[in-house]
Amino acid sequence: MTNELKSITIFVDVDDTFVRSYGTKRIPITATIEHL
Repeated sequence: MTNELKSITIFVDVDDTFVRSYGTKRIPITATIEHL
């Protein structure tokens, strides 16, 4: 029986790196998301 641990990574977007806010619109930055 193997004890396999899964890691969880959480990213918090504090400076519009993943999603840009422009007024009421939210624009995903797909190149950054794909890089991760």
